[in-house]
Amino acid sequence: MSKILCVLYDDPVTGYPQSYARDDVPKVDRYPGGQTAPTPKQIDFQPGALLGSVQTNTHNPSGTATNPLSFFEAVPATAKNISTRLAVGTNDNVLIGGFIVTGNASKKVIVRAIGPSLAQYHVPNLLQDPTLELYDHTGAVIKSNDNWMNDPGAAQIQANHLAPGDPRESATIVTLQPGNYTVIVRGKNNTTGNALIEVYDVGTASLDISSKEELIQ
Repeated sequence: MSKILCVLYDDPVTGYPQSYARDDVPKVDRYPGGQTAPTPKQIDFQPGALLGSVQTNTHNPSGTATNPLSFFEAVPATAKNISTRLAVGTNDNVLIGGFIVTGNASKKVIVRAIGPSLAQYHVPNLLQDPTLELYDHTGAVIKSNDNWMNDPGAAQIQANHLAPGDPRESATIVTLQPGNYTVIVRGKNNTTGNALIEVYDVGTASLDISSKEELIQ
């Protein structure tokens, strides 16, 4: 790795020096072995990649300190999956989760409604047979599921290692265009209990999330 000379000045009282030490540092365009030194424009940096590091030396009457300073390519923040766990009642007292697909590309997501599997986390009063419905911005149902193994995309759900742990739980995989979407979880045959909505991002577009739950009256 190439070395970078970093010169630090204490904050001067009478102004900065007229001439900086960097003015006397020769431009390095080749390594000692003759290899051309790359520039940022010549390198296709990947998100999170180490761009370079600087070793700084500071001095004061108490001694000398050496500190490394590393620079990394910024990684865009995106939501990869979200979940909401709340009580599911009957009629209008259901569990509702909303999410938005942004950008100009379609997105593939896996939506799950989990109930019995929450027992391993000691969640009480579980919804034993959750069902899910996925609505678009017009209020139309575009996908629904009761028992994830009956979903046409069950094999893809398994391939993504997102198969629910109980056959009574629901899941579906769907490719969505940018827009607003709503997931509603109900209990089969008007059963009630605690359940979990999950939306997993298995695509590349951006995903924004919100959730709402109507409490049992």
